[in-house]
Amino acid sequence: MKKIIKHSLIVSFLALIQIATNAQTRFLDCTNQNPLQNAIVNETSTNKWLGNTDENGNI
Repeated sequence: MKKIIKHSLIVSFLALIQIATNAQTRFLDCTNQNPLQNAIVNETSTNKWLGNTDENGNI
């Protein structure tokens, strides 16, 4: 029984890691919730360029 619980905890933890690493920031227009396409994204504190958004608003 303990082996099954340990295995399910490991599988759950690995699934959580996969979800967290595949998460993306999506930029939307506040007025109509449409994705912002080809927006330039900079870090605010350093003004370093992070990238441009794609057609879905993802970096």
